[in-house]
Parts: sequence; structure tokens; C-alpha cells
Amino acid sequence: MDDWRQQGMTLIEVLLAMALLGVGLFAAAGLQLRALQATDSALRGTQAAYLAHGVFEQARAVEALRDDDTAWFQAQVGGLLGSGAQGQVALTSADLRVLIDWDDSRAGLQRRSLSLAGRLAP
Repeated sequence: MDDWRQQGMTLIEVLLAMALLGVGLFAAAGLQLRALQATDSALRGTQAAYLAHGVFEQARAVEALRDDDTAWFQAQVGGLLGSGAQGQVALTSADLRVLIDWDDSRAGLQRRSLSLAGRLAP
């Protein structure tokens, strides 16, 4: 009887399917890691923008920049963006400039900075 039929899968087919599945799962894990890094970077950028805007609005409310506002700003920058982060506030006449610089190496970037400038009084 030459009418022999194969039943099931061979070991080679099973190993090949498992290898392909493993490569796919490894690629998905890599994409997930990259997405988490991008989310962390976006969070830090948003926090920097909120801090810069907050100190700017505090200065605009009293049309000046107090020492305790600057100290609060420096503490917040270091606390939210990491110990390597730096924040600078410069007030000249009615112009205010806020600069925040932080390390974003966790997201695969070097350093990022955010600058906000404007007038306190119209």
C-alpha cells in the first residue's frame, strides 16, 4: 500500500514556527521598550513646560520675580527632571526668560532644553 499520508507536523516545522514566534515576540518587546522611553521623554518635556509656565505666571502676577519663587523653581526642576537638570530665570526690566535644561538619555537623546520668554507687563 503506497498510499501513505503524513499525519501531524515534523519536528523541523515545529522548531521553525517557534523560532519565528520568538523573533516576533522579541521585536514586540523592543517596540514596547521604545514606546515607554518616548512616553517618559514626553512626560519630562511636559513637566518642563508646566514649570516654565508656572514661574512665568507667578512673576507676571506680581510683575516681579521674588527670591522664593526662584528657589521654588530650582527645587522643582531638580525634583521633577532629575539631579542633572538646570533651571535659569532671568528678569531684565519687564522681560522674563525661563530656561530649563535636562538630561534625556533614558529616551535615547542627549540633552533637551526648553526656553520661554516674554514681557511681564504690557
